[in-house]
Amino acid sequence: MPLPVADPKLPPIVFLNTSLLNSSASVQALLALHIEFYPYYVVANEDRLTRDQVVDALIRDGLAFVVDSLHEVWSLASVSAVSPDARIGAWARQQPSPREPFSFLVIEDARNCGATSDTHLADYTVFCDVPCGFDDDALSQARLILRSQIPINESPSGMKHR
Repeated sequence: MPLPVADPKLPPIVFLNTSLLNSSASVQALLALHIEFYPYYVVANEDRLTRDQVVDALIRDGLAFVVDSLHEVWSLASVSAVSPDARIGAWARQQPSPREPFSFLVIEDARNCGATSDTHLADYTVFCDVPCGFDDDALSQARLILRSQIPINESPSGMKHR
């Protein structure tokens, strides 16, 4: 089921499994995506950590740019749906005010592929192997997914910045 065309002036949302940022190369690949699209991040891990614990871990791992761009509803852990599809849908419905259609990307562990591959999220998901993490191949795929949601006459550089 295709999503409505996203408002290109709104930053995309990246639902991020932080366990895939397991090397300096992974951090650099995510930083390249960040510089191009300036997304908001929502931590998609199932760990029930506090925001302070997540922020400390992200900073320790060289991801201060993710901390600076955490969405105000920063985690999927509080969403009580089972499937990734349902969790992201529930997250979107919990937003404080209705939003225009937004572009998004899911960066997920390949071991969770079965839970997402049969849903409409599959076309918006980059599945990464844990040993490799979010590498240059995943970065290329992520760029294609986000660019496919932006109307042809728009560019990510026209997005509203925080």
